[in-house]
Amino acid sequence: SSMAGPVRRGLPWRRGLAPWRGCRCLTTPPCRRPPGTGYWPPPSSGTPVPGSYSWGTEAESIQVPGGNSALFIGAHFLRQWYSITCPQQTRVYISIPYWANHASAFFEVGFEIYGYRYWNSEKLCLALPWLLEDLEKAPEFSIVLLHIVAHQPTATDPTPSEWMQIAEVMKRKRLFPFFYSAAQGLATGDVQRDAWPVRHFVNERFELFCAQSFSTNFTLYNEGVGSLTIVSRNNQTLVCIRSQMEALARNTWSNPPWFGARIVATILNNPAFFAEWQENLKKIVERLMLTKEKLKEELRTLGTPGPWEHITRQVGMYIFPGFTGSQVDYLMKRLHIYLSANAQINVSKVTSPNLAYVARCIDEAVVSSAK
Repeated sequence: SSMAGPVRRGLPWRRGLAPWRGCRCLTTPPCRRPPGTGYWPPPSSGTPVPGSYSWGTEAESIQVPGGNSALFIGAHFLRQWYSITCPQQTRVYISIPYWANHASAFFEVGFEIYGYRYWNSEKLCLALPWLLEDLEKAPEFSIVLLHIVAHQPTATDPTPSEWMQIAEVMKRKRLFPFFYSAAQGLATGDVQRDAWPVRHFVNERFELFCAQSFSTNFTLYNEGVGSLTIVSRNNQTLVCIRSQMEALARNTWSNPPWFGARIVATILNNPAFFAEWQENLKKIVERLMLTKEKLKEELRTLGTPGPWEHITRQVGMYIFPGFTGSQVDYLMKRLHIYLSANAQINVSKVTSPNLAYVARCIDEAVVSSAK
């Protein structure tokens, strides 16, 4: 399968921190928090949005059982309260292509879902002119879901200058940013650099939500660890929002799991552990980049039709090669290379022993579809 799970030399890679840091966290006294908020420190340097800014913007976070839960509770809050501020029917814009869970989180609470074009399937790159055009056409006060880094499913992110253009349009149109982060540190290997887009929006004085998952960058897939960060220019408003979020969380899941959250909180707030975690992320990214480069060169050696430069420009654990539906079917049904229906491939599943085989299968699928 080429769909999930980091692998090193054909076996899962157990990062240095996870096994024994968890034992340390079990002996740590629990943090007393109101029901529903879980075990969660204030936003720190390991999260996209630090706790405060010099000109008065404040940030608060609550713990949630994973990134999708952060999206759901944020969507639920906005559906209940944002409509009071904006009486008209509010639209939610998500990228095309999109991650299925993201659309359902907003659809289930009653939002109208619209798309903004994100991917140019002919040029195999970000469709920035189309994206900006769609944002320009969006009604004022619409909610826009943005991936901070390692966009799902395209693995293609805007550059800082492109993010600035997106922020300029959204500020002028008074659109509300709802950020999502599932791979901070796994795009460039630098958690601070990966957080730049959302911090730029905060510096531009946006109020926003930021949903974050720690499943991937801490290898805590089964622990349900995430956070929802709220950024507001008014501290009293922030207090009110947090109160409503606590009530929603209490009614939805009572208290989120603590074990994984205590691992994350311990690492983020211990300088030595935090440095070790960052070094782990850097090594993972270097390995992913090397694998993408080797796969590209192997496809070139085989003479596989089509451009392949885009897979080394893409970031994170995945590549989005742009296969057609028939090519995906051929890979799965004829060659038993299993990938998602939209052709997203988890590069961490491509290892030294199987890289040449994967490349040959891709070549065969592409050539067969051209006949």
